[in-house]
Order: sequence, then structure tokens, then C-alpha cells
Amino acid sequence: MATTRVYYSTDSGAPTLTGQAGSLLNLLDTCLVGTAGVAYGSKAAAGWTKPYTGTNKAAFRNSVVEGGTGSYVRIDDTAAQTSLVRAYSTMTDVDTGTAPCPLTTGTYAAGGLLPKSNTADSTQRAWALFADELTWYLWWHRGGNRMWQFAGGGDFDSFIPSDPNRYFLIFINSSWSTNSGNSFASTMSAGYGGTADRGLLIADSYAPSGTPQDFSPLYLKTSDTEIGGASVVMPSPSPGSGLNMYMPYFIGAQNIIRGKLRGLRCPLNNMMPIVAPDATGALVVDAGVTGEPPGSSFMLMPINSGTGNNTGVTGCLAVETVVGW
Repeated sequence: MATTRVYYSTDSGAPTLTGQAGSLLNLLDTCLVGTAGVAYGSKAAAGWTKPYTGTNKAAFRNSVVEGGTGSYVRIDDTAAQTSLVRAYSTMTDVDTGTAPCPLTTGTYAAGGLLPKSNTADSTQRAWALFADELTWYLWWHRGGNRMWQFAGGGDFDSFIPSDPNRYFLIFINSSWSTNSGNSFASTMSAGYGGTADRGLLIADSYAPSGTPQDFSPLYLKTSDTEIGGASVVMPSPSPGSGLNMYMPYFIGAQNIIRGKLRGLRCPLNNMMPIVAPDATGALVVDAGVTGEPPGSSFMLMPINSGTGNNTGVTGCLAVETVVGW
């Protein structure tokens, strides 16, 4: 049974994230794979393997034993400031694989974008990684204004029986990826706009076509740019019940709801009064949730959209940190 793991930049012995080559790769390697099953200190690694490596490159594979697809997430961290990511169904070496997601042509010919820092130096950035043997989500603050980033990869929960292509990538939209001090940040901070440049991809159709599919994260909210933000009608907590409400991130693709993202939720209340609007990595726990398994506890993670104040956050995502995904 897959086990949820949580890693923070503030942990003793945690790897550091900077704008230097190899930094992001080391973070993922340490937490997803580790050494003899240990990430750092007494924290277990997430249970992924690393079948292929190169100079500041590696391919990570999720666990077939725990029910995963065995798909690969390849990280190319050879450059300063911005890393590249791509998923594959199978691989034969660190540079060669089948069913590339995104494709090796077009906007993301070199790979999806993970801008790790707005400086190319050793300045340390706050981050938080949530993972199990099948899926990972990473938040990090790369510096500057509105710079909380969000990415993820691995398997999603498909509603299609025996779906052979139930793996995904979330990376940074190319138009939001500049390392200037004032650009957009999180891919998930706005709804799908109908373009192939979105940074939200599932590997292929459930009836394989050989082409990755754009997906739209479907959730109930009042603004396309502020998930859990001030434009959400319900205050926190909800009047009457005293609860904060959450719903899954359903994956809309091919005119159906294909599945949902594992462990991730959309806040339906305005959570901004309790989410720390800074780059310190401060996190907020909300254990008072409804409609979730007993013992559920959500961590509220900041995201930024293109409006709002320059140094704060304008929305948040919620991730389950206790109960298995």
C-alpha cells in the first residue's frame, strides 16, 4: 500500500534548492529514491527508483509493486536556473524513451519547464515535497515577486478501467517561465485556456493515439485565477458548519472526466487569511475537513496568479499529508 511522505526545506539534513545546476535533481533524488530507502535523517524515501543517470540528468520510475504504471519522469538539470522535465512510458537510457510527454517537438521540444530560481547562485529557496510510491508534488519559491511554483508527476487516479496511460506531468507554462522578478508562477492557478502550451499534460488517450493530451483541472470556484483566494465566495470557516470545504481536482480531457489527481484538493473557501503570504516556507495545517477519510489532514500550499500584491500569494492548493492517496 502506497504511503504518503512529506519533506520540507526546513527539515534537519534536507537537501537545498538553489539556482545552480544539479540542485533540483539532487532534491528529487534524495527524497524520491534516497540511499538504502532513507531520504535524510530518519525520513524514509518515497519509494521510487532511479534506473538511468547521466551528468546532472536522471530518470525516476514509480513503483509497479505498489500498483503504479512504472512510468518514468526524466529530469535534465544541466542548466542553471531552469530545469527540464519529461515523462516516458518506457526508457532504455537516460536520453531515450517511448511515448514522450510532452512531445519532443513544438513548444516543449527540450522538455517541460521547471524554473528553480530567479538567480543562478547558491541562494537557498524554500520548498516542500509531497510524494508516495506513485506520485509527487513539489512547491518551491524561486524568489522575486509572485514566485511560488508548483509541479508534479507520476500516476493519477483514472476512472477508465485498466487505463494504460494514467500518468501525468504538471510543469510551468512557457509564458509564465521567465526568471524576471515579476512574472506569473503556478500552472494550476488558472483554468485551462484551450492551448497546448498549458503545462498540464496526461501521457496519452485511454485508447492510445501516440499523442499527449492537454487536461483541464475541473473544480468549483468563482475565479480562474484565485484558487482558495479572495474571490471565492465562502469565507473560512464556512458560516453555520464551521468547516472548510474541499473537492478533488478532476481531470477533464477528451470531453470526459478522465480521472482525478491523487492527494490534491481544491479549497472552496477563501483561505488567504490563514495562508502565510511570504517566502519563508511557512505552512498551514487544516485538519477540520469534511467528506474525507478519518484522520485526514490537509497542508495549504501557496500559489500565485498574475494579479494581487507582488510579494504575497493570491491562492492555495491543499494536499493530504496523513491518509494514503
